[in-house]
Amino acid sequence: MEKELLPMNLQFFAADPVEGAVDPAADTGTAGAAGAADTGGETGQKAADPEEEKKDPAEEGKENAGGSQSGNLAGDVQKMVQEEMKKASMTPEERAKYEAEEKEKSLKEREEAISLRERTADAKELLAENGLPAGFVDMVRGADKEETEKNVKAFKAQFDAAVQAQVEKRMGGRTPEAGSGTSREDAMESLIMSCL
Repeated sequence: MEKELLPMNLQFFAADPVEGAVDPAADTGTAGAAGAADTGGETGQKAADPEEEKKDPAEEGKENAGGSQSGNLAGDVQKMVQEEMKKASMTPEERAKYEAEEKEKSLKEREEAISLRERTADAKELLAENGLPAGFVDMVRGADKEETEKNVKAFKAQFDAAVQAQVEKRMGGRTPEAGSGTSREDAMESLIMSCL
């Protein structure tokens, strides 16, 4: 008893075609002819420039949209277009210098962000050690660990004084009444006796 199998169309499992992608099977070699025409006068120099100009800044914006931090895609694309136009008008030496400065600026920003996270973690740790809520981390975080420690100590003194003042205010100057004087064992004994 053989089962009849239905034919399977494997195209259902293929990835969706990318918009604007060129099918390699459909390539007729026109791009190769156009590339050969560009390199006619100047060898090497002209061949590299069209590759850079082929990149559409809007498409670069789409590629980098996942990493966009501002959430404003149109604004980010506009900034990228302006940046590329600025770079295009520079000489190679100016461009290299500009890119090095931008890279250094980016590294400095990352370094500052890492430093901020470390100082925040130190501040949270010091607050926990002193029995203070972690919500005060922004108030006590300093430029370095020593300054943060000093801020936590000063904050704790002020915080404890404020808590003590509120306790005294609510108590109205009275001291709490003493307990009934029963110990834990007496309380357990009376509980057991009441259950019997």
